[in-house]
Amino acid sequence: MKVKLTKTVVDKAEPVSGKDAEYWDSELPRFGLRVKPSGLKTFFVRYTTKTGRKRLLTVGGYPAMTVAEARDKARRLLLEVGNGADPKEEQDAKRKAETVAELCREYLERHARPNKRPKSIREDERNIRATVIPMLGKIKVADVTRRDIEDVLFAIGKDHKPTANRVRSLLSKMFNLAIAWGMRGDNPVRGVSRFAEQGKANYLPPEQASRLLNAALEHPNERAGRAIGLLTTTGARKGEVLNATWDQFDLEKGIWTKPASTTKQKKMHRVPLNEHAITILDRMRQDATGDEKFLFPGNVPGQPITDIKKFWQGLCRSLGLEGIRIHDLRHTYASILISQGETLEMIGQLLGHSQLVTTSRYAHLTEVKTRESANSFSAALSKAAESSNIIPLRRA
Repeated sequence: MKVKLTKTVVDKAEPVSGKDAEYWDSELPRFGLRVKPSGLKTFFVRYTTKTGRKRLLTVGGYPAMTVAEARDKARRLLLEVGNGADPKEEQDAKRKAETVAELCREYLERHARPNKRPKSIREDERNIRATVIPMLGKIKVADVTRRDIEDVLFAIGKDHKPTANRVRSLLSKMFNLAIAWGMRGDNPVRGVSRFAEQGKANYLPPEQASRLLNAALEHPNERAGRAIGLLTTTGARKGEVLNATWDQFDLEKGIWTKPASTTKQKKMHRVPLNEHAITILDRMRQDATGDEKFLFPGNVPGQPITDIKKFWQGLCRSLGLEGIRIHDLRHTYASILISQGETLEMIGQLLGHSQLVTTSRYAHLTEVKTRESANSFSAALSKAAESSNIIPLRRA
């Protein structure tokens, strides 16, 4: 397809029938955009060398590189070709010489920092600094083998399986980008299994959750107490609650619209609020001044509070709760919904999970609920038998 490439055109460009689609720029011949079924979009140029070899050279990825930047770079590359150079060959030679340490730097600069949240960037930097560079940093990107990856993950996993799995995900993403950037042709992480993790989620039973909610809302520190109240009654992530602004809420309709910039999946999440949450928000609105932007304004003007860890620790001590994290309020929210018969799919929608596999961590709780339902059949028959003087069945 030939069309002038603009931001609007590139944003709307899609693959064709599940296959790569190429959009050729009508302004600059031999410059185009490729869209993969995964949604990955890259600018490229095609040219023929003076020896007759046909070449395809990646110019850059979108949206990291704008259309104008890509066109300018493509124009310079094609000018080099016209002068007899072969920029693809030069790029390949350079890429093959790059080490994993250099790949780490490019990953952070070109992918992590422009696209990920600060907390995720810090985690990537920590894992790169502590593990990836010390163990793989000097190896050429093109020379890393599956055995190299397995050695790294085994060394971590024998002591801490969750960290090993996070490093595996990091390496997999880095080597996928290495393929896109022309550093190598395959991903050595492919086929390397994740470690089985033992779930660490804690769930408060409804009675304890109710005690905690009441204690939080009656606490003299109203700001932090109400934040815990909303975390308990919405199942939201801590960052979503602490950074929430009043314009995200429609209390008449009972809707919280979380903008993509605040959610883990970077997608807008529109979620209904229950009566407890609406009651908390109504009280907060009544107490708020008209010019407050954030639900929980911090001590720095124009900024929200950043942490409630000390408050949480004190609250748990006062209630005799040990080993309970703030994030466990999210698990508690899900477990209570399951006890009320809600499906995993519905719970995933309320929690903002993009994949059902994320919600499947609560599957064992649904089994308990299902068993209770199954046992109700036996209870009904036993009751009927007693009323009819029939000897009930007993297990041998």
